[in-house]
Amino acid sequence: MKLLDKNAIITRFDADRALARVRAGFIAYSRGDVLSAPVQNFHFADANGDCCVKSAYIAGEKVLAVKISTGFYDNPARCLPSNDGLVLALSATDGRVLALLQDQGWLTTMRTALAGRLAASLLAPAKVEAIGLLGAGEQARAQLEQLMQVTDCRDVRVWSRQPEQAAASAPLPRNWASARSRRPIRARWLRRRT
Repeated sequence: MKLLDKNAIITRFDADRALARVRAGFIAYSRGDVLSAPVQNFHFADANGDCCVKSAYIAGEKVLAVKISTGFYDNPARCLPSNDGLVLALSATDGRVLALLQDQGWLTTMRTALAGRLAASLLAPAKVEAIGLLGAGEQARAQLEQLMQVTDCRDVRVWSRQPEQAAASAPLPRNWASARSRRPIRARWLRRRT
């Protein structure tokens, strides 16, 4: 069994190859070629946390995946990350555990960002005038990194409950605006082509 930690995964990561796999996965799912169990959710109210277990297999593939992810949202106050997780890759032909990817949730972040990149490449207008981000955390940064692969737009607008996160989001563009508000975002506040 291979054991890969987050750094080893990042070193080996090929975003274009992963994007092709994400795209293929969406197509397989749309065709009904994906087997997936219902998501198992565990909520830990006293710890302000949760855990979910997800699994999937694409018909004809040699590997199935099981992902365990956690979110404990008071962890930053303890200098711990709020999210963690791992992925198990298992043989779909004999059941052996092939790999344990101790990614600490990084693969989930990247898969979601790549899905955003794919959606933007298919649905964004030809001329994007501004990129709008709701939040300024790790997922927002990953989304923006991937969006910059499909648009020349560098005008980024960020809404965050924690503007200090937006300010700390280097190496992202310096011309992005951030706002802190507990008020909901209204559709009329957004510009067309954002």
